[in-house]
Amino acid sequence: MSATPRSLLRDAWSQVGRVTIVPEGDGRDAPWPGALVVATGVAIGAAAWLVARLIAALGAAPAVGGLFAVLVAIVLGAAVVERGLHAASERWLGVRWASLVVGAGVLARIVALWSLAPRMWLGALVLGAAAGRWAAVGLQRLGDVGAAGRGRTFVVGAMGWLELGVASAAVVVLAILVAGWVGLALALVVAATAVGLGLGVQTFDRELGGESLAAIAAVVELIVLVGLAAAAPAALSPFTR
Repeated sequence: MSATPRSLLRDAWSQVGRVTIVPEGDGRDAPWPGALVVATGVAIGAAAWLVARLIAALGAAPAVGGLFAVLVAIVLGAAVVERGLHAASERWLGVRWASLVVGAGVLARIVALWSLAPRMWLGALVLGAAAGRWAAVGLQRLGDVGAAGRGRTFVVGAMGWLELGVASAAVVVLAILVAGWVGLALALVVAATAVGLGLGVQTFDRELGGESLAAIAAVVELIVLVGLAAAAPAALSPFTR
């Protein structure tokens, strides 16, 4: 029995709920789950930028807008990256360091955004969120992924090479639109970094768990922000208008 359009939409919405603040539903197998995860990253980044623009329109300094952009991205993403990074850090480094690692990661994202020209914020926020999620779902096609477990996670269902190819092409095109050849170079660096980290985690943990994938996504997102900040640094202090 073929799935009806209504059931497909329900399953897709359920997949969106697994990686965002959207309430989780009762869907089973979402169509193109990996591509949906990447698409939610694009939406989250765009929404975070919109909040930053609204705050700037109210007369606040760019630093305030950047701070709220990162916080909004965390909230809209249901802190999937941050919670996964905390769980992975707790397993690898111990409870004492886990919260410090997460806090340092969030602070680094904020500082990187402050260091970037505000005209690039939209592209940076969208590309960073999309690339992080792209790395998380792409590695699942290459490695042995553990069970999703409970709660929100980047672990997706069966994903074919065609879906990964489409998602990869979308991220590469987005990178080029954001920063031209620099964006293309960043996409290559991100891909190499993700594969290297995935191989390391696979060797160390014997599997790619949801929290490990989130940690890799966090690293990738920070690489994108730092790379763009180096290519297009802010000309003025983010604390003054």
